[in-house]
Amino acid sequence: MFISAATPFFAWMLVVSVVDLLSRRISNYMILFGAAYCLGIAWFSVGPISFGASLLGAIVGVALFILPYAKGLIGAGDVKLIGVVGLFMGPILTLSSILYASVMGGICAALYLISKGLLHKTVGNVMGLGISGARIPYAFAISLGALWAFLNPNFL
Repeated sequence: MFISAATPFFAWMLVVSVVDLLSRRISNYMILFGAAYCLGIAWFSVGPISFGASLLGAIVGVALFILPYAKGLIGAGDVKLIGVVGLFMGPILTLSSILYASVMGGICAALYLISKGLLHKTVGNVMGLGISGARIPYAFAISLGALWAFLNPNFL
C-alpha cells in the first residue's frame, strides 16, 4: 500500500472520529472532503487502488451498512464514512475494515458504556430485545477497523 497516500487519509479519519466523539455527528462536508481526496488519488493512480476498485469498494461498504442503518443501529454518517473507507481501500480491504470495525466497535461500546454508567441498562435493553439504548459514536471504531485492515492487508 502507499504510505504517502495513507497518511492524509488516516489523519482525516482521526479528525472525523474526534468530531463524532464530541458532537455525535459526521458532517457532510467532511465526508465530501474525504471522498474527493480518495477519488482524486484513485483517478490519478497515486493511491493504493484503481478508480474502478475505489468505486466498487464504496459500493461494498455502503451496501453492507445499509441494513444496520435501516434498522436504526447506526447513523447515516457512519454509512457515508464506510463508503469513503471503501473509496480508499477497495472492496476486499473494505470487507476486512468492516470485520475489524465490528470487533473494535464492540470493545469501544463496552468501554464507552462503562464510562457513562450505562452498561447495565443497555445490556438489559438488548437482552429484552428492546434494542434501543445509548447511542454510541461509531466513527472511531470504523477508523480503527480501517487502520487494522490497512496494516494487515492479507487477512481476507
